[in-house]
Amino acid sequence: MARILLVEDDADQLELRRMILEGLGYEVSPAATVEEALAAAESGKPEAVVMDLRLPRREDGVALLGRLAGGAPVIVLTGASGEAAPPGAFRVLGKPCPTRMLVRAIEEATGADGAANSRGAEERAH
Repeated sequence: MARILLVEDDADQLELRRMILEGLGYEVSPAATVEEALAAAESGKPEAVVMDLRLPRREDGVALLGRLAGGAPVIVLTGASGEAAPPGAFRVLGKPCPTRMLVRAIEEATGADGAANSRGAEERAH
């Protein structure tokens, strides 16, 4: 399965998403800060990035997205309703985000076989 860089400043949400994605077979590199995310992106070469747009300061998420541009596709999670898709984002998903929707976005971002993988992931996500 794909290598995912997961960026979330809320420790509980970071751990929960990490456990869910690892349980589905993904290799996950968690990061709570911009610095951790950039280091993990450099060393781990993720196939996709799942990141919260609103890190401690809003500009942090936007700045991180800009610095990751041109690398792995970035799936942005945001709790702000009506948030416009920031430049460089592969997909923007609202929070809370159902696991099957996140997995589907990861599969599309990584070019995984959505038909076979999505069914299994959806069954495990319920």
